[in-house]
Amino acid sequence: MSRYSHSQIQQYFTCPFKYCMTKVEKIQPDLPDESLNLTLWTVVHQTLEELYKKVGDMIIPPLEYLTTYFTDWWDMEISKINKRNDREIFPEDIRKIFYNRWIEYIKYYYNAYKPFNQWITMKTEENITFPIDENINFSWKIDRLDIDWDVLTIVDYKTNKALPKDNYDSIEDQIVLYGIWIKNDYWKKINKIFWKVIYLHLQREYVIEITDEKIEKVKDKYLNIAKEIDKNLVKYQSWDKSAFPPKQNAFCDTCVF
Repeated sequence: MSRYSHSQIQQYFTCPFKYCMTKVEKIQPDLPDESLNLTLWTVVHQTLEELYKKVGDMIIPPLEYLTTYFTDWWDMEISKINKRNDREIFPEDIRKIFYNRWIEYIKYYYNAYKPFNQWITMKTEENITFPIDENINFSWKIDRLDIDWDVLTIVDYKTNKALPKDNYDSIEDQIVLYGIWIKNDYWKKINKIFWKVIYLHLQREYVIEITDEKIEKVKDKYLNIAKEIDKNLVKYQSWDKSAFPPKQNAFCDTCVF
């Protein structure tokens, strides 16, 4: 049975050749991948996971606890980066900018959602795998899943400094596909599914309903792409090297392939 993730599908859609090099040939370019944006994103998720673990134990930690928890994780991640590179990668003033961003994020989140009892959190930072047909599985990691009576809400945290454009539907596609998993596991117990995306930098949240119509539309779209990849993989393994052609896109100038 084939297994795909949203990021794999997006990479294939952007450039089949790059997908082939990284996912089929398993070529991993030896390029520096250190990023304070990624580090910030990682520690944001770690800290909010810790918050909801405490809330699940009927404990509302003070804001100071979360800032200390974040600081410890931040220092540990920066130390790992420096150790991997045998030197200090990011200047202190740049690190401070990103650190201060998170402090503002947690202040906003804590004050906006305290006492965190508007819902009950079922899951945080959990890997999930679900079938979209008898031959193809999809796998992802959810940030948070909340329940309020017969309503489930998938929560997604973003640290973006700008909103995605209206015609950029990749993120929404990803969340809508979660609806397949929910329908498989919980459909008899719920009536509605929502997606809530929280933009920490922008201090905004947006909510959409994940309807059956949206689920079926996105399911068909991704199932067709997954089947196309499977078909091309058979060709490629039969020495048809044109099965994954390069595709011109905005990332070509910086792509090592």
